[in-house]
Amino acid sequence: MSCIKFSPDNEYLAVAYGAPSCEILIYSVKNHFKNEEKLRGSTSKVTHMDFSRDGKTLMCNNSRFELLFFDLNTKPAKLHKKLDNLKDEKWETFTCILGWQV
Repeated sequence: MSCIKFSPDNEYLAVAYGAPSCEILIYSVKNHFKNEEKLRGSTSKVTHMDFSRDGKTLMCNNSRFELLFFDLNTKPAKLHKKLDNLKDEKWETFTCILGWQV
């Protein structure tokens, strides 16, 4: 495990881990931490994560200094392709070392 974060409404828990697949697991808190989804797209270990205030977007940084955004509104969740739409996004926390505000 490399990073862990609860969604703003505490309904979900995001857990990132590195080797071998660099995935983020999304667990449902209300369903006894049942694994809901695997987020793929990071090319290296995820080091930081933040949820948007509405809980619909997950921002991630990894050890290759990539900035990734996952759309949690879609099932399955997908990487955001249009990043300029996220410039003014409000974040519940901002622990990522890369982002529009940095």
